[in-house]
Amino acid sequence: MRWLCQEKEKQVRLREYLINEKIDLSMPLNVTKNEWDMFETKFTVNNIKYRFLAVRDDEEDIWEVIFNIDKDMPTKKEVSGITGEIGIKAFELFSHLGSALVKFIKVKNPETFAFSSDQESRTKLYDRFAKMIAQKTKYKLSNEVFRGSKNFVFKRKKK
Repeated sequence: MRWLCQEKEKQVRLREYLINEKIDLSMPLNVTKNEWDMFETKFTVNNIKYRFLAVRDDEEDIWEVIFNIDKDMPTKKEVSGITGEIGIKAFELFSHLGSALVKFIKVKNPETFAFSSDQESRTKLYDRFAKMIAQKTKYKLSNEVFRGSKNFVFKRKKK
């Protein structure tokens, strides 16, 4: 029971952090791939390796953004979720993720990009995160549900 209370408190603090827009969007990043149809960066938080990947779908002219634990790089143990066992370092994780999104937008200037969430616990967090990114960029956010996943779709605002 104590673990559940601590876990709930961690989620509440992270949500409040996102609401208050205190995520640092200027974290230093090394772009590992920058091709016409792909953008990738990798980073480490609390000894866990993460990957931000954006892949362009030419047919629909949309970039799909994927964020996950980098399986190519060994970790000390399998982590159950993106924020998994990193605790308070989740703030640092979302700062890296936000910085990766901002860098991707600057480098690729996509017309449309999207990411999704298929777990209810993450969806609320991603929803706040997506709203913060939309406010700090020149993109309009819309939400769509498809095959049980909530999709966060960003379209560049018309001038």
